This record gives sequence, C-alpha cells and structure tokens, in this order.
Amino acid sequence: MDGPRIGIIGTESSHVDHMVRYFNVERNADDARVVAIAQANRDVGVARVVERAEDLLGLVDAVIVADRDGRRHAAQAIPFLRAGIPTFVDKPLAANVEDAEAIIRTAVDSGTPLTSFSALRWHPDFLALPAVRPVSVVATGPVDPASPYAGIFFYGIHPVELALALAPGPIRDVRVRQVPGAIVATATVGDTAVATTWCGRTKNPYLFI
Repeated sequence: MDGPRIGIIGTESSHVDHMVRYFNVERNADDARVVAIAQANRDVGVARVVERAEDLLGLVDAVIVADRDGRRHAAQAIPFLRAGIPTFVDKPLAANVEDAEAIIRTAVDSGTPLTSFSALRWHPDFLALPAVRPVSVVATGPVDPASPYAGIFFYGIHPVELALALAPGPIRDVRVRQVPGAIVATATVGDTAVATTWCGRTKNPYLFI
C-alpha cells in the first residue's frame, strides 16, 4: 500500500474497534490504514499482530497508543517519538506528571508530532458553544478511584479537558478534596474559576458556564 501505515498498541479499549473501522472499513482518511497491532488480547480484524510495542518500529509510519492503562503510555510512546514516528496517545496521556512531561519532552526534543485528547472536545454540542470567556466553569463526569486503569486518570480527563478548553490560561491555586461519593478539584485558570467534580454515579459529563 502507498498510504501511511498505522500501528496500534493495545486492544483492550473499544476505541480500537472504532479506529480500525474508521481507517480500514469506512476509509475516512484517504489511503491511511491500520496495518499492524501490538500487545493484542483479542482479534480486531488486523492481520499482522506483533508481541511487543517496539516490534512495530520499521513497520509503521504512525502509531496510536491505545492501552487503557495510562501508567504504561510513556514506555510505549517514547521509543516511537525518539524514532520520529508521529504518535497519538489515547486518553489519558499519562497517569503522573513525570511521565507526561517525559512524553512531551521527547516529542519536543525530537521534533515529532504528538497529540492526546479527550474525544469529547470534538463533540458537536461542545463545538457549538458560543466563543466566550466565562467567569466560572463547572464540569462533572464519572470516575472510579479504584479503577485498575490508574484510578481517576482513566475517565478523569473528560471533564478536565472540557473545562480547560473553555478556560485557557495559566493554572494556579489547585486544590483537590475527596468527599462522600465524589472528588472535587478547584483551580483558577487564567481569569476563570474552574471546578471539576468526578462522581461515581454520574454517567455522562456535564458543563455549567
């Protein structure tokens, strides 16, 4: 094939099924195709499967790190960034500041394209919000601090990213507390007061501006 060859690391996430369908079935990205999978625990319809993430080096032109556990993302992404291979890290980017900084630093030092985000920022309802600078933003979403996929980091990105997209700027005065049934984080972002609440019973994120 002549188009970009994409590799995916990890198959636990249902996101992988959507990615394979998007590239290989619906062909929404011109000639780009998912050609190989690493660290697979199930069949996702891609013929070539390799055991280790680094086995994709030399086989692909871009890589998607889709492992559900953010604690493994730095080790999976950094070799590809060092090799100059554009990398998309599915949420979350990492599960601690040190790993996140290492991933970003490697991308900057090597000049390699890197992206990672919550897909909710592309939701039509969110994109339809008016362009304003709010005085305050409250975002809520589901969380399971006991999740085997790095606890709060697994779903925690969703409300945080929506809040920060609405209130860009330097972050300061961060405070986090756990209350019965929820975790609450507050901060000042630019000139905006931001509060993020993760509730175990909340199924979908909500925004209050």
